[in-house]
Parts: sequence; C-alpha cells; structure tokens
Amino acid sequence: MSSEPKKRVLIIEDDPEIRSSFTMIVDSSQKFTVVNGYSNCEDAIKHLHSDKPDIVLMDVELAGGMNGIKGTKIIKEKSPSSDIIMVTVYEDSEMVYEALKSGASGSWRRLEDAPPHHWRRARRRCRWPATPASRVWTGCPAARC
Repeated sequence: MSSEPKKRVLIIEDDPEIRSSFTMIVDSSQKFTVVNGYSNCEDAIKHLHSDKPDIVLMDVELAGGMNGIKGTKIIKEKSPSSDIIMVTVYEDSEMVYEALKSGASGSWRRLEDAPPHHWRRARRRCRWPATPASRVWTGCPAARC
C-alpha cells in the first residue's frame, strides 16, 4: 500500500516564535511537511528552486524589505504551481486583496493572541470555501489539500 507524499510547505514569517509555531503545527499533520522557514521573502525566493514548495504560508506584512504582495508576484513567476496562502491578523485587509490579485490562492486570518493549541484545533475544524470568490479563511487552511 503506497501513501501519497506529504505536501511541501514553505513558511515566510518575520516573527520567529510564530514561524516556529507554524512549523510545529504543519509538521504535526500527516499530509504536510515544512521544507523551510524564512524571515523574509528575499531569502525564500533565493531558495525556491531547492525548497520546491507545494504551499507557501506567508505573512502579508513582513518587517523590513519586501512585503507579501511583492513576494507573491515573484514566487508565482518562479514557482507557478505553488499555492500561496497569505497570513494576516486583519479581518478585512486591502493588502490581502492586493495579494489575491497578485496570485495568492487565499488568506488565513490568524488570531493574534491565540496559543498554538487553538491553531491546531482550527486546522482540524476548518473547511475551505466552496466558491473561489470567497478565499478568506479563519483557522488553518490545511484541510484544503
């Protein structure tokens, strides 16, 4: 009996604690594995060829250089088959809308003060929208793939 290979997830998040929590949550799944985590788009883009992500989980507002919108455009150019999920703390963000226009597959609204065990519970319970027009989720998008 052969099992499907795990989806390869790349995490781009400037907060090291959040990046670590995302890694823990994703790696706890039987369907996903984190191939790498970066604090900025520039480093992630340099390693796209070797990381070969199926999914990119990326903060919309990254500190410093390139933001998630510009990062989305470049990643989609270099890795068009990768699904990009934008992470935000905002319920209604113009930046998320711009990222979706730039090629992001959807966005995940995370709760700023939610501890990691709440994120795991959200990952188990979340359902992706039935229509492509509604691409904003609360919880974790892991159920989609």
